[in-house]
Amino acid sequence: MSRRHRCSPPPALALNVTIPSDDRFVDLAGILTVRVAKFVGFGEDEAERLGTAVDRVAAGVVEHAFAGDRCRSLDISYWTTEHDIEIDLRYRRAARHVDAVGRRFAAAGLDLPATDVVRQAVKVEFGCDNGVDFCRLTRALPSEAS
Repeated sequence: MSRRHRCSPPPALALNVTIPSDDRFVDLAGILTVRVAKFVGFGEDEAERLGTAVDRVAAGVVEHAFAGDRCRSLDISYWTTEHDIEIDLRYRRAARHVDAVGRRFAAAGLDLPATDVVRQAVKVEFGCDNGVDFCRLTRALPSEAS
């Protein structure tokens, strides 16, 4: 029998999950991201970097956007395109929250350790779509040569 080599592209993926805005569940975002990253072909180290990036963003959303309101939730969508994995974190911030997490996170001069960790792992885009804030993280899929 001949050895099989990995020649096929990473599997297509579309996955949506909702996590409650409770500190006890926030780390699920990072754990799930590591598993998803491995599923689509990332190695252990890169999967952990992606997981850490998503974990930091999710923790920031729960801390800053939800302002302690445990009745909110964070929707996370994972999908692959031909060349990338995209991860959307969508949330409606608490009414008393004045500044969106995206603006805080992206603001020049903020000394947030999470900022460097996230930006080194993924391309980051913030926005608002029909009153729902989002943070989109994009990373090129591993090449077949890896």
